[in-house]
Amino acid sequence: MQIEIYNMIPVEDKLSITLEAICDSFSSLLWDIEYYSCGAFEVYIAASPQNIEIFQTGRIVGRDDDMEHYGLIESVEIQTDAEDGDYLIVRGRFLICLLERRIIYPTVNFTKETAYADIIKTVVQFNAVVSGVRKIPGLSVGTAIGSCWEQKTKLQISYDNLMRWIYTICEKIGGTANIRLNKITGEQYEMILELSEGA
Repeated sequence: MQIEIYNMIPVEDKLSITLEAICDSFSSLLWDIEYYSCGAFEVYIAASPQNIEIFQTGRIVGRDDDMEHYGLIESVEIQTDAEDGDYLIVRGRFLICLLERRIIYPTVNFTKETAYADIIKTVVQFNAVVSGVRKIPGLSVGTAIGSCWEQKTKLQISYDNLMRWIYTICEKIGGTANIRLNKITGEQYEMILELSEGA
């Protein structure tokens, strides 16, 4: 298994993503996929000058055997070990953590019975896809798979954290949410929010 490190640069409403490095010499990799919350990862790797240059906050980490989950590097620490030398501890969460940076505003009100999938898609559109300065470049809303997402309700939402609110809905109905990368052309990628139901 190898890990891939990507550099993400917003270009207008798209993402320019370049593969910076492929690494198979790490000491350990924790890849914690959660169903009702944002998963996390942790990489332990030798603190060589090359690795310090590659593993930077804001970059994306992927695995060559997992095309569904991609992590965002949120912290890089150097740990000193007298016997084994210096190590980097690279930590982060999966891409859906980007939605944690958005608050649901203004109030969204569903007065008619609406499918949970349509509710989440509408709220994400307003707060992270088409809303000017609150837009997350390269993010789009994808499909919802599973009968749990067809359940209907009426509700009103305002000022909740977007990611936490989505996972609250997931836990209530038995679904999950994820953001993955989808290659468009060349180095152009988009991030797609997908809703699904476990088997």
